[in-house]
Amino acid sequence: MFFRTGSPVASRLIGGSLLLMGVAFGWVAFFSDPRYMRGGLPFLADDCNVLLGRTAFGFFALFFVWIGAVALRDAKHRPEERAEGSDT
Repeated sequence: MFFRTGSPVASRLIGGSLLLMGVAFGWVAFFSDPRYMRGGLPFLADDCNVLLGRTAFGFFALFFVWIGAVALRDAKHRPEERAEGSDT
């Protein structure tokens, strides 16, 4: 491992990755082509499948943005810890 688990650098990388995932899910929810969201549930109409898919991706986008913000806030409030005997 390059970074210690729970270090501010690891929290920043995780938070940034989660924010990027949230942006990707948001893009799919709002700007993707509806033909790729059809046919998920065969007993629902295509329009309902598209609405269901967009809603699910929208909720996942909000979830990942929220978790990413929590991770970045944790990194901001966590002090940098240095190894004993280290000059840096």
